[in-house]
Amino acid sequence: MSLSPSAVSRGEVPDGPLAFTLPVLTVQLPAPRLHPAARQETRRTADWCRTHLRCVLPDDAALDLFIAGHAEYFALWCYPDAPLERLGLITDLMQFFGAVDNVLDDVRATDRTGSATRALLEPVLDALKSGPSDDATRTGPDVLRELLDLMGRLHQHLSPRQGERLLHALSEYAAGCVQEDGLRAAGTVPDFDTYRQVHAGTSFRGLVMVLIEYALGIDVSSALATCPALQTTVNVAIRHVLLVNDLFSYRREHFHGDASINPITIFLQEPGENLQGAVDRLGSLILDAERDLYDARAATLASPAATEPAVIAFLEGLETFCSGYLRSVYLAGRYNGVGHTWNGLTSGTVVLHPDRTEYLP
Repeated sequence: MSLSPSAVSRGEVPDGPLAFTLPVLTVQLPAPRLHPAARQETRRTADWCRTHLRCVLPDDAALDLFIAGHAEYFALWCYPDAPLERLGLITDLMQFFGAVDNVLDDVRATDRTGSATRALLEPVLDALKSGPSDDATRTGPDVLRELLDLMGRLHQHLSPRQGERLLHALSEYAAGCVQEDGLRAAGTVPDFDTYRQVHAGTSFRGLVMVLIEYALGIDVSSALATCPALQTTVNVAIRHVLLVNDLFSYRREHFHGDASINPITIFLQEPGENLQGAVDRLGSLILDAERDLYDARAATLASPAATEPAVIAFLEGLETFCSGYLRSVYLAGRYNGVGHTWNGLTSGTVVLHPDRTEYLP
């Protein structure tokens, strides 16, 4: 089934499934690796969710559905080399922000404003300027205390410069949410340049990068500040992940009537475009980002920064992250429907249903 631009612009959501042929999504990334403690960590993090995420998902059924969606896959595939004592914090962070995203996803676009996000994050930003205190985690709403606790656990392992980068990442995220929710509430489908600018702000790119360093026990703050090629590598890696996310999240967003900040929707606004064409264009952008990633990586390796072992480890961590993220989106219930079991297909026909994704040969 193809969507017409007029139907998209009117916000119409068809009841029936959508189908397209899945384009090639990688030609260079290494094979993804699952963390060796994945089974153990999946059990642990489920227990953590039941104790710590009731402030976000107080309903037992909603909490069980969230746990069944396996948000921990993003940590287990993207950070497979993290020591076990550090993996838990990465997994808990993924679970927390995944639960917050779930709640936001269930809010009608016209009711979304940035005020709630800003109210949640601004006390965290204030606390991180001097480091979260025990008093800060004992006051305020439960959801704020949980977030402060998570950020405090991370902050104690960061250098001052990493802490500054984390603070900037959270500030960028809060500002990006305000801008993105304003577009959603207005029912506006932005042009592609606006989409890229807004979406980059809500990607938590700074947090993702700091977590790679945290997982590997390194600090590349100096190299990031002095090596433009390394900064480009980071930016391209985030662009790659965002485009992959947009392809696999389209089902959820579309059937929720909230897919305006998605390149597929943007491409469908163009005369004569259909779903397959929009998906193919997005697939090409994903491959372009992968190529740009390796070009930027090569430029970094040719720079003086490549003499630092931490930079080499970070580049490998970025590569691993992008590969792991691509694998995790095939697996996660958040994208494919609760109870989803991936059959291993990376080509063929994809059928999007309101409640699930099918992968057919």
